[in-house]
Amino acid sequence: MSERNPAHTDDKTSVTEKIVRPDPATETIDKVITPESLRKKEAENEKLERKVNEAERVLNK
Repeated sequence: MSERNPAHTDDKTSVTEKIVRPDPATETIDKVITPESLRKKEAENEKLERKVNEAERVLNK
């Protein structure tokens, strides 16, 4: 008898690979917050807030 590879199987069971994608609602990203990135994000938020305030002002006229 010849030696068989233990990883080899003769059965016809198909193996499917499951691709797991992160759920954006629960995904956590390991990210280092630096003072520079914080300032950038705050500036971005202020800009968006100004846009919202302007839009509200136009709508309330």
